[in-house]
Amino acid sequence: MDDPREPDTAGIPEGTPAAPEPAGDRTHGTDGTFDLDGVAADIDAIEALLDGVDRALSRIDAATYGRCGTCGGPIEDAALAEDPTREHCGGCRPLVGAPPSAPGVG
Repeated sequence: MDDPREPDTAGIPEGTPAAPEPAGDRTHGTDGTFDLDGVAADIDAIEALLDGVDRALSRIDAATYGRCGTCGGPIEDAALAEDPTREHCGGCRPLVGAPPSAPGVG
């Protein structure tokens, strides 16, 4: 029987970005209190990831997934494999303030 404590990943495509790992023990701050700022930061990161997934699903529905949201050109397969929520090609990423791609990935 499967361990119920393990996450169910059935149906999740390989390469899908994982939710960010919490940055340490959020149950207690350094002074023994609950770390609300840390929890809020984790929630913000997860919400940003979910927003990106929602936008990617909308692009799939509109048949524009894999196309740059700025110039309309293709986003390289390697770039989408690295980040399936990517919205811009390598050439447009700096124009929209997105972080640079990994070397060899557009």
